[in-house]
Amino acid sequence: MGPEYSQELMEAGDLAHRLRRLHFFTDHFRNYIEALAARLGLAITIDRIRLTDAFLAWGEDFTRQRNAAAIDRQDYMVFTAGTLLTHLIKVEPVTVRPVAPDDPSFAPPGDMRDIIAFWPEGFLYTSYCISVLQVVLEQETRQALPMSEIARDLRSWWSFRENVREDRWSAIGFFDLFVGAEPNWLSPSTAADRPAMRKPRLGYPAAAVQAPTED
Repeated sequence: MGPEYSQELMEAGDLAHRLRRLHFFTDHFRNYIEALAARLGLAITIDRIRLTDAFLAWGEDFTRQRNAAAIDRQDYMVFTAGTLLTHLIKVEPVTVRPVAPDDPSFAPPGDMRDIIAFWPEGFLYTSYCISVLQVVLEQETRQALPMSEIARDLRSWWSFRENVREDRWSAIGFFDLFVGAEPNWLSPSTAADRPAMRKPRLGYPAAAVQAPTED
C-alpha cells in the first residue's frame, strides 16, 4: 500500500478540487479500483448508487466541518480522506469475489497478501483514500505522505475490521495510524478535536475550502 498503487491518480491535476464533483469522483474511483483489482487478481463489482450515497454523505461531513481547514489545512486533508474511508466502509460500494490465498490469479505483493485475502474490500477502500491523499499532498504542499509499518501488519487489519463493525468512525483513527498521524479515538468524527488541530502549526496558510457538489 502506498505509491506503488497511486500511478492511476498522478495525471489528474488539481485533484483536491476535482474530486468534490460527483461525476468526476465516481469515474475516478471506479477507474482506480478496477485497475488495482486487476493488478491484484481480484474480481469485483462496483455499485454506482452506493458509491453516490458514500459521496453525498462525505460531502455533508465535509461541508459541516470545513472551517477546521483554517486551523490546519494539511491535517484537514488527512481527516477528510479518513472520513471518505468511513463512508466507503459503511456503504460498501465494492463487492469482491471470494479469493483463496493459493489461487494462482491472486497476485498481490507478498507482504500484503494475507491482508488483502483477509479483507479485500477494506484494502481497496483504504488504498484509494491513501493514494488520493498522497497525490493531493504532493500537488498542494510538495510533501510526501509518511506511511507507517502498521499498515503492513495483519494484526492491525484484524483490529481495524473489528472496530469499524462496532463504530464506523474508528476508521478515521486507523487511517491516521496508517499515514503517520496522531488519532483522536474519543471523537474521531470531529475535526476540531484532532490533536493536530489543537496544536496548529505556524506558517501554514489557512484557506477556504470548497465543498463537494453534485455537478
